[in-house]
Amino acid sequence: MYYCTECNKEILSEVRNEKGKLVVTKMRAIHRDLVNEDIKIKPKKCLECITKKYGKISRGYSKKERQWIYEMSDEEVNNYAKKFGVTLENQIKKYGKEEGTRRYNEYCKKQALTNTFEYKKEKYGMSEEEFKEYNQSRACTLENLIKRHGEKVGREKWSKYVETQRHAGCSLEYFKEKYGDKEGEKKYKEVNKMKLPTVSNFIRKYGEKIGKEKYNSFISKNGIGSSIEANNFFKDLIENTNIKNVKYSLDNDEYMLYDEDKKKWYLYDFVLEDKKLVIEYNGDIWHGNPKLFNESDKPNPYKKDLTAKEIWKQDKEKLDFIKNKGFKVLVIWSSDKDKLQKAIDFLKENDAY
Repeated sequence: MYYCTECNKEILSEVRNEKGKLVVTKMRAIHRDLVNEDIKIKPKKCLECITKKYGKISRGYSKKERQWIYEMSDEEVNNYAKKFGVTLENQIKKYGKEEGTRRYNEYCKKQALTNTFEYKKEKYGMSEEEFKEYNQSRACTLENLIKRHGEKVGREKWSKYVETQRHAGCSLEYFKEKYGDKEGEKKYKEVNKMKLPTVSNFIRKYGEKIGKEKYNSFISKNGIGSSIEANNFFKDLIENTNIKNVKYSLDNDEYMLYDEDKKKWYLYDFVLEDKKLVIEYNGDIWHGNPKLFNESDKPNPYKKDLTAKEIWKQDKEKLDFIKNKGFKVLVIWSSDKDKLQKAIDFLKENDAY
C-alpha cells in the first residue's frame, strides 16, 4: 500500500463515484504506476489532494504537476517521459512500425489542433489577446523562468537551456553523446531525414492532398524545384542505365541539403548518394546559359530583378556546397547536344553502373 505524503491517506488503486463507476481522471495514470512493477517511482499524492491543489483534473500531467505528485527531480521526470511518453520510438516499440507510426502521427495532429486559437476559443472561451498571453507565458524565456523559479535559479536554468539548445537534437555530437557513436550517428541521420522539406515528409505530416499543396507552396516561396523537361530527361536516363537508388525531383524524393551559414535549402536535381554523384539539369533561360546571355541580362521571367551574373553566383554557391561534401557534379544545359550520352558517360566513368 502507498500513502499520500500530504494527508497520510492510502492512495487507492481505483477511484469510483457514488454510482460505482470508475472515475476517468489523472488517477488512471496513477493506478497504472501503482500496479506496474516496472515503474519504480510511485505516486506520493492521492486524488483528493491533487484535486485540492490543481482543481479540475484532466488526463495529462504537466512537468510541474508530475514533480509534485511523484516528488520527482528534473532528471527523474525527463527519464520517465523518455520511457513512457508518447514518442515515435515508444509507439513503434509498443505497436510495431506501421501501426506505431500511424498512432504517433494521429497524436501529433491532435496535439497541433489543441494548440490552435480556434480550439482554445471554443473550449475555454479565450480571446485572441488571452491566447497570445497564454502562449507567451509558456515560452522558455528568461523572464518566464525567473517568474517560475526566482532570479538566481531562473537565470541558471536559462543559461543551461541556451547551452543545451546550441546542439541538442541537431548536432552529431549531441546524438553520439546520448546514444553512443554508432547508434548516435544512425539516429542523427534518421532525424535529419525526417526534418527535410521533401514531398514525402510533407505528405507524412499533413496527408496526401494537403501535404502536396504545402510542399508546392514551399518550393514556390523558396524558388527551388525542377521542371517537367528535367524530370523527363532523368526518366530517360534511368531507363537507359537501369540504375537504382536515385533521388530526383517529385518522382523519387528529391535530395536536399541545408546551408547553416546562409540559412538556405539547396535542392539537387539527380543524386546517387552512395556514389557521391550529382547531375544538374539547367534550363537555358531559368539559369541564364552563358552561351546565350551576357552577365547583365535578366533572363529569368519569374525573377526579373536577377541578372545572369547573380544567377550564376547562386548556382555556383549551390554546387560548391555539395562539392565540398565530396560529390562530383555534372551540369547539363537544356540546349546541349548529346546530353543523354554525356550523362551516361559521366555515370560510367564513375562506376555508377
